[in-house]
Amino acid sequence: MKCLTGAYDNIMLEAKSVITIGKFDALHAGHRRLISKTVELASQNGLSSVLLSIVRSNPIGYLLSFDEKKEILSDTGLDYSMSYHLDDHFASISAEWFIEEILQRRLKCQSVVAGEDFRFGYERRGSVDTLKAAGISVNVIPTVKFDVLPSSSENIRRLVLGCAFDAAATLLGYRYFVSGTVEQGNKLGRKIGFPTVNVLPQAEKLLPPDGVYLTRTITLNGEFKSITNIGKNPTVNGNSRKVETHLLDFDKELYSQQIKIEFFKKIRDEKKFDSINKLKSQIEEDIRKVSQCVNFI
Repeated sequence: MKCLTGAYDNIMLEAKSVITIGKFDALHAGHRRLISKTVELASQNGLSSVLLSIVRSNPIGYLLSFDEKKEILSDTGLDYSMSYHLDDHFASISAEWFIEEILQRRLKCQSVVAGEDFRFGYERRGSVDTLKAAGISVNVIPTVKFDVLPSSSENIRRLVLGCAFDAAATLLGYRYFVSGTVEQGNKLGRKIGFPTVNVLPQAEKLLPPDGVYLTRTITLNGEFKSITNIGKNPTVNGNSRKVETHLLDFDKELYSQQIKIEFFKKIRDEKKFDSINKLKSQIEEDIRKVSQCVNFI
C-alpha cells in the first residue's frame, strides 16, 4: 500500500480507481466494511483501490494515531491510502468541483463506495445522488449497528472517555489500544519492586481519562496481563501526563521496543498517596485484582 499525503493538487494517479471517502479516524467495523468492498470491486474490475481520508483537526485527540492507522490499513489490501487536511480552503470547495477536479481528473475515479449518510463539499451539499449525476457509480453500504447503536467515531470516542471499553470494542471490532515506543523513566517502580514500562504515544492520540486500568500489553516477547497508569504520578510530584505499565510475570528490558496496550477496565482513579509505602500497598492490591481476572488473555 502506498501512502500519499499533502495538498490535493500534488497527487495524480495513473490508473483508474475505486475510492472510499471519509474521516476514517477509527477504522471501526463500519469503516472496514467500506474498505473491504472497495478492495473487492477494484480487484474484480482491474482497478486501483483507494482510501481517501479527510482529516479534521481534533483538540480532543484521534482514536488512532497516524502511525496506528497506517499499520492497520497496511493489512487491508488497499493500493493507496491518501490524506487531505480539511482546512478552510478545502472546506469551501463545491461538491461539483470536488468531483470534477479531484475524483475524476486527479484520481480517475470510476466508482465510490460510501455509507448511507455520506455527504461532501461545501456545507455538505454533495450526496450519493450528486456523484451519480456526474456519471460515477456508487455502492452504498448500510450503517453498521450493534444493539441499535451505530458504529461511529463519535460514539466510540464517548465510550472510551467513559471507560466503557467492552462496548467500544464491539463498535470498533478490536480492543481500544495505545501504542508507542518504550522510553527511559525515573525507575521509581523498579525501586519499590514494581518495574514499569513508560510509553510515549503520539501526541494526537486520544488517551482514556487519568486512572489505573486492567490492560493487556503486547510485546515482541508475547502478551501479558498488565496494570496501566495514565496520569501525572502525583505521589512523586509528576508534572506531565504519562502512560506507565507494569507487566505481570515479566522482568525483561523493553527499551526502544514498540508495544501495544489494550484496555479492558478501569480499576480506580489516580490519587496522591501520603507516602511511597502507601503507594506500594495500593499497587499490591491492584495486582491482586488483576491476577484474579482470568478470561481476557
